[in-house]
Amino acid sequence: MSGPPLHVHTREDELFYVLEGEVVFQIADQRILAKVGTTLFLPRGSVHTYQNFTGHTARLLIMVTPAGVDRLFEEMSADSHGTSMPDPVFLESIFTKYGLRMMGPPLS
Repeated sequence: MSGPPLHVHTREDELFYVLEGEVVFQIADQRILAKVGTTLFLPRGSVHTYQNFTGHTARLLIMVTPAGVDRLFEEMSADSHGTSMPDPVFLESIFTKYGLRMMGPPLS
């Protein structure tokens, strides 16, 4: 179980909707347990991360506007071959390319 590092988007707003399971979100200094049906809107500039700490599947619908950050996920997946988070040096460079800034480690 893992999630993205604590980060901030400088270009996009994000909306998360929990379809299945439960996920812990950290938004700034606040932790939120998001269960099925929870919707969270994070305007650009919101420091955040999320993680599934359960042994059960969690599925999220994530909407991002404006478009374009989807290419970040394609590049990360190609680098990690779909097995884990990419190398930290690569991750830092791809975040910079797409206007994200790492603010800390993933949740633990």
